[in-house]
Amino acid sequence: MPVRDTGIYLFLSFIRKNMSQAKLIKKIKMIPPAYQREVESFLDFILEKKVYSGSGRSAARKLGLLKGKMQMSPDFDEPSTAIW
Repeated sequence: MPVRDTGIYLFLSFIRKNMSQAKLIKKIKMIPPAYQREVESFLDFILEKKVYSGSGRSAARKLGLLKGKMQMSPDFDEPSTAIW
């Protein structure tokens, strides 16, 4: 693909991206203010979850958070005498 075609492709991609954003903004302006606040909260949630976290994955779980908070019965691994 020649450089000139690549430039046109990038330009058209930029236009398409901005046009879809303009449509989104136009639609948001059409809804009542209370719903606009909900949309804003939802967008903040998405940004916090996907964009600001870096990888888009949830943070790794920390081990040992429940250490000492649970106790198993001393006979936990003994065979059960109950009949189902």
